Amino acid sequence: MILSPLQLSSVAKSYYEGSIPKNTYGMEKYVATDGENAMFVKSDYQPAPGEVVFYIKRMRSELYCQLYKES
Repeated sequence: MILSPLQLSSVAKSYYEGSIPKNTYGMEKYVATDGENAMFVKSDYQPAPGEVVFYIKRMRSELYCQLYKES
């Protein structure tokens, strides 16, 4: 099943929230995901087919999530 970028962003945000304490603001991370697995990566990571990379940052009490790279 192919997931949309919106569905993939949900996986990436869940990974970020589970890995970074909620009271940490301004923590910028790149998260690669294929919809099932996720991991933090550097900005120069080249996603494999079926993967995408999101830029995620917590600002105030909200998460900012932007599609950064697609395969």
